[in-house]
Amino acid sequence: MRIIIAIFIALMSTAAARAAEQWQTFKDPDGVFSVDFPGTPDTTTSPGSNDIEKIRPPSVRYMATSGAIAFVVSVADYSKTWMQPENAVDGAADGITNNGTILTDTTVTRDGHKGRSVAAADQTSTTSALIFSFGGRVYQVLVVTPNSPTLEQQATIDRFNRSFHFLAKH
Repeated sequence: MRIIIAIFIALMSTAAARAAEQWQTFKDPDGVFSVDFPGTPDTTTSPGSNDIEKIRPPSVRYMATSGAIAFVVSVADYSKTWMQPENAVDGAADGITNNGTILTDTTVTRDGHKGRSVAAADQTSTTSALIFSFGGRVYQVLVVTPNSPTLEQQATIDRFNRSFHFLAKH
């Protein structure tokens, strides 16, 4: 019985070490932020448009998944648009909270930068976001997960959210 327990503990330690090794600290090319992703994030860019009716600023999205959870950092550059980034923070928060039951909507501060923490759930998933305005850009740290995440999933979500930090002092 002791051998079985020892093997079980060794396997769990190995699995935990492998899981920990998969996380990678990502620093954006502009050196503004860092965040830990579960693996290497995919990068998607959009040139945007400055249509007077609906602004779509140039943006870049970094995304990685772990099981059924998507981890995203989205950066939208409002510096060349007429819209104030602070208003875009509210718009981004509204976009999340308008699509389900509001779970949280609070003010947060990260590395001296004020922002919003919002979360909303629909019938199948929960979207949570930390949203900041900084240097003419809007930063969204998003997690999309199935409703009622397991304790392990919640630990993964918490790790991602806690790992986001601003490096620059614009």
